[in-house]
Amino acid sequence: MIRNILLMGVCFTLLFGAGWEDYFHTAANHYTKSEKKKAAQIIQDGLYYYPNNPQLNALGGLLQDEEQEQQDQQSQNQEQSKEDQEKEEQEQKQDQQSQSEDEQQEQSEEEKQDKEEQQENQQSLDDEESEEEEPNPAFKENDEEKENDDQDKQNAAAILDALKDDEKILQKRQIAKKTSRKLEKDW
Repeated sequence: MIRNILLMGVCFTLLFGAGWEDYFHTAANHYTKSEKKKAAQIIQDGLYYYPNNPQLNALGGLLQDEEQEQQDQQSQNQEQSKEDQEKEEQEQKQDQQSQSEDEQQEQSEEEKQDKEEQQENQQSLDDEESEEEEPNPAFKENDEEKENDDQDKQNAAAILDALKDDEKILQKRQIAKKTSRKLEKDW
């Protein structure tokens, strides 16, 4: 509320016979509060009444310089964002191209694999047909080897069983020796 009263007092002074110092100080206060638009408006009003005042002109020049710097900064930011956006678009295009190339390469590899599988399948079918026509003597040898392997496995199982039985007998003897030692008197 006090702020509003002061603001009304400043406006009243500006409207009814304010001197160049009032314009200058009011604009400077707004400038220090980062209210640059208000400060620029007050300077513009003051320069209307006092166009040759060096302090109002200096403050007005300072405000214009800052405004120009701000506009330059905004334009640089816009240019930078445009460049960044263009770079992103180029990267996306390159990514899309590389993806499409990768997909094409994968498709060609899949087609090659499919062709190879078809050839292998055809070859295996041809081999199966030729095997059905002529009995292979290798099968006879494989059957004999399987019988020998089965017999070897049975012999190995029998040996292991005998070893287990011997181990059990040895354990029983050791237990018997331990119990007999416990019963003997040492004195």
